Amino acid sequence: MEAAARELTDRIKAKIMAKAMAFDPVRLVDLLATYGVPPEDILFESNPERASASTVESIRFEANGMVVVRVNLGLQGDRGTLPSYFQLVIEQGGAVESFHEFIRFFDDRLIQTLLRVTYPERDPSLFEQWPRTVENFRRIAVIGSEALLQSLLAKTFPELRVHVKRAPIACAASAAASMVMGTAGLDGGGLLGSGQMVEPNGFEVTLVATEPTAGSGRRWAEVIVERFKHRVEPVLAGQRIVFDLHLKVVDHEDLAEIQGIGFLGYERVGGSKSSVHSMRLYRGMVGRDLISHT
Repeated sequence: MEAAARELTDRIKAKIMAKAMAFDPVRLVDLLATYGVPPEDILFESNPERASASTVESIRFEANGMVVVRVNLGLQGDRGTLPSYFQLVIEQGGAVESFHEFIRFFDDRLIQTLLRVTYPERDPSLFEQWPRTVENFRRIAVIGSEALLQSLLAKTFPELRVHVKRAPIACAASAAASMVMGTAGLDGGGLLGSGQMVEPNGFEVTLVATEPTAGSGRRWAEVIVERFKHRVEPVLAGQRIVFDLHLKVVDHEDLAEIQGIGFLGYERVGGSKSSVHSMRLYRGMVGRDLISHT
């Protein structure tokens, strides 16, 4: 895009000021940056009047190029941490504007700091490698409850209904010592064969789709497997969580067939009644067993 097309004209300023309450402070900073306004030319001040429900209350463009953003945060106003008697003393003393100028100095730095820690991925000085930091936090947090898994999967598959419940999951046979005649007791501890089927307590997960394909036109089975490998497995890696993952499609494609029950030359198109189609996409320990689908 040409630089001239990004000029901060009076018309654009008027549109930004009119939509002030709809802005997120960080997104507003990004927008102003595209018009050549650096962050150091943006001054945040708290709203000393009754606050509204929005974060940004108003935006003002100064003649010297500064942009003053009044927000419902900071020291003053209904949500401020400054005791109300400070305001009363200043008003009685007649130094209201001087007091506000003094508070703005601290307000701007406090609000800037709040935005920095709210969006740490934007500031390399806080975390040098944010993706690695997030991955370390994920490894520290042990996700072993239905509620946490429900939240994780709901964010991974927002288009689908997610159901999570604890259940014993039958996994592949594990190696074990075979029974030797004459030495194995008949107490249930002896094994016939070289392995035994184990059913650890895991999670039965059902993803419900109303249609067989996603918005992109791909089959939901392919989309789920791809997201599971790239978004779910890295989070659950090393936690030894057993999954039984199913996909249910409510409105799936049925096959039709010509049945020999026609009347007067008319043949009905027959077929099975529409029903919920279910398929297993994965069963095993996350990160150890390969995920596959049919």
